[in-house]
Parts: sequence; structure tokens; C-alpha cells
Amino acid sequence: LALPKTVPEGALASCTSVSWNASSSIVAVAYGALDRRAWADGESMLCTWSVTRRQLDPTKADGVVTLQHSLASVAFHPEDPSVLAGGSFSGEILLWRLSAEGDRLQCKTLMSEYSHHEPVQQLAWTRSQAHGGYVLCSVSADGKVLVWTPANHLRDPALGYRLPTAHRAVVGEATAAATLVGGGGGRGATLSFSAEDPTTFVVGLESGGIYKCALGANAERSVDAVQGALGELPWSADAAALVARVPSTAFHALKRRVEREALLGNEKEVTLRSVFATQPDVDELFLSPALFSFDGHAGPVYSVACSPLHRNIFASASTDGTVRVFHMLQAAPLLVLEAPPRGTPLFACAWSSARPAVLAVGSSDGNLHVYDLQRSVSRPAAS
Repeated sequence: LALPKTVPEGALASCTSVSWNASSSIVAVAYGALDRRAWADGESMLCTWSVTRRQLDPTKADGVVTLQHSLASVAFHPEDPSVLAGGSFSGEILLWRLSAEGDRLQCKTLMSEYSHHEPVQQLAWTRSQAHGGYVLCSVSADGKVLVWTPANHLRDPALGYRLPTAHRAVVGEATAAATLVGGGGGRGATLSFSAEDPTTFVVGLESGGIYKCALGANAERSVDAVQGALGELPWSADAAALVARVPSTAFHALKRRVEREALLGNEKEVTLRSVFATQPDVDELFLSPALFSFDGHAGPVYSVACSPLHRNIFASASTDGTVRVFHMLQAAPLLVLEAPPRGTPLFACAWSSARPAVLAVGSSDGNLHVYDLQRSVSRPAAS
């Protein structure tokens, strides 16, 4: 597939993200600028191709959406083949329904203290029992991981986290310890959810840090405890989940304020909108999701990939020229791979969905290296 011939003048023409839909019949491609300093210059595009059509034209996309800002990431819904999410350079998240007549843009986020303010580096869908189905997770260079539900049209995040600023890096003999709980702000670059546990994920930072995280990390109370507490109004499950991690020193005052404001607004139930309408302190609402820190890289980590076939194995790729294979319960890597030529920055890694020891790695020089770790850990099986 090639860049469509009908590219607007001044549009940014590098491919920044690719995603297949649930039925593997449509591929979505985001076009923008690989040089992040140019993300704000010129238009960008989202193109889709239906690859199962008999009269497929590689130079003519089936769908083209022109955008004011570069898209940094796209992700199709895991089950609905027509729902596609995109994250932009500006921090905006957009949700399209490709099967809709007329305007296919269903909703987009609004700029607020609680939304992203910098590029949305990656999007991922996962299941959340508290929210009754699939939710969309976003990681951004502003140091936030946010969770969104299509049910509220992306108006407010359903959950929010601030990433740690320090990380556990091992370079020679020097080791820096991680700060797992408390204030955050580490520049998030990538995330990947466990194939076995939809609430557990790994995050990679531009600082080189790698963390095991969870949607329910560091919760002070359960959703049931919030809903069962005496108060002036009942709480919805998503509103209760949002405040489950608020520190005890601030929780009761926040709960009273939210209920009082909701009563004044003649609301029958406390909802997500009720909580955000009171403008709670973002540092009390969004805490760290980190449970455990791994030995980090000496350069930015732009890709992490949880194994689809082993619940405790994941890989990370970094601009320091190495790929590290980790066990979820061990800080030190099981393996450190250096793709040839040595020192070449690495930007992508992905496990085979059929063979548990096969790992593909993408480098800045345009090469793809495929490792079969059962055969060799010193050199790729193919490049």
C-alpha cells in the first residue's frame, strides 16, 4: 500500500502508526511526521484500506480523513471492526465509527486539566470489570496514563495515573532506585497489556524506565466500599472507581464536596461528570499505577510487548540499541539482545502470536530482525 495520490499540499507524509481491525479486513494507517519537532507543521491524514476487496487499489485508500494535527497512534477496537481510536500530537484522542453514514467522527476529548497536553504516544484497548466492558488506555509524553470509556463520549477520563519520574537504571555499576508511589510526571512512551490479566500492563518511559503497572494499583478502598459508604447520594460504579485511589487524608472531604455539588445540581446519582465538576486536585486523583520497577535502559524505551503466549514474559526495545526480555517478577532482564550493527537505535518489538520464542525487532536503519530464542540468543535468525 502506498501513500494516496490525493495528498493535500503541505501534508506530513511519514507513516506513524498502523492498526488492523478485529476481522483483519481493514488496515488503518496514520500519516504524520517521524521528526517530532515537525508534528505541529502542516496537515496529516488517516487512511484505511479494505484489503479483502477484489479491486483493491494500493494507491487509493478506501477512506481518507484529513486532520489538523499529526496522529501519533491508532488502535482498532478488539471486537467491533468499525471502531477506531486515534491519538494526536496535540494530546487529543478521537474515536471514529468507520461504518457510520456521513461524519464518522463519533467523539473526541476536550482539553482540560485532566486530559493529555502532549503527544499521545500509544493507545491500547483492554477490559475493565468496573466499567462493564472495553476501555481505551492512552499514554502520553505529559506523564499521564488515562483510561477512557466510549459510553461517556470521551468527555472525562474514567481513570487517571501519573507516571513515576525516577527509574531503576543499571548502567555499568550505577543503579538508580525507582519512586513508585506519589507525584509523577515521567514522560510515557509506550505500554502493553498482559494477555492473561487485562488490568496489568507494562509502561516504558523516555527516561529509559520500565514499570509493571495495574489499573487498580495502590487503591485505598474498593468500589463497593465507596458505594456502600453513608452519604447524601448514591455513587455510580465508574465514579466510585475514579476516587478509589484518592488518599484517605483527602477522600472524605472530596466525597462530601462532590455530593453537595451534585445535590445542588439536582442530580440523582454521583457520576464521573459530578466528580470532575468539583475540580479535584489532579495530584490527589491521579496517582502512580506502578507496582514494580525493572532494570531500565540507558535510552528512551519506545516499545514494550507482553508475550501473547506467556503471562509473565515481555520485551522492551530502546534507542540504546538493546532489546531486553524480562520476567514480570524479576527486576533484572532474562536476556539482553543487541541487534546488528551494534548500537543501532531500536524502536519496535513484537512477539509472534504462534511461536512463543520468536521476537521481531525494528531498528532506526530500516531493518527488521527476527530472533528465534530457542535457536540463538546471540544473533537473529533472519534480518
